[in-house]
Amino acid sequence: MLFYQKWRGIYNMLQTNKDKLPADKKLSAARTQLIIRKAFVFYGSLVMRLPLKPDIMCNRAYTDGLVIGYNPEFIDTLTFDETLFLLAHEACHVAHLHQIRFKKGIHEHDLFNQAADYSINDILINAGFVMPGCGLHDAKYTGKTVEEIYKLLDQQSDDEKQARKQGGNFGEVRPLPKKNQQGQSIDRQQCSPHAWG
Repeated sequence: MLFYQKWRGIYNMLQTNKDKLPADKKLSAARTQLIIRKAFVFYGSLVMRLPLKPDIMCNRAYTDGLVIGYNPEFIDTLTFDETLFLLAHEACHVAHLHQIRFKKGIHEHDLFNQAADYSINDILINAGFVMPGCGLHDAKYTGKTVEEIYKLLDQQSDDEKQARKQGGNFGEVRPLPKKNQQGQSIDRQQCSPHAWG
């Protein structure tokens, strides 16, 4: 009985103060909610396969196909529902193989990230997620692949590109880390625009 009361107290605290939880606890609770909420189970199963990695060098969040990296200060600015969106968003980059589809030398990194975000965010909004204000969404990209969106974005004027860039984006997708001869990932400099070496 004592265990149940203690657990119930923790559960009630999480229900009422989710937005104010420290970043690591908020993310942990959000992962659990993705599995529990019937409409989000698919996304929860994707998220559970990706370890969470705090990274203060990162502005917001990223994935390289192996982890979800995040800046704890950014997570602190999100509501709990926006945190659910963040996790599903990063997991969708992996599910859509964006870290593999990005072709260095063919795609411009920031533009590819924006195209991938437009593609994913539309899907998540239609699934019932709450997108943070810093996310990119435009209904004209509904049903288009990241490559199709990339071409459309690349055709925009420089002024349109600059305005979109200043609006920000949610995070970034990175290529899979290179592996050494033993098959272990070689760590790259995190969240640096020069980490694409």
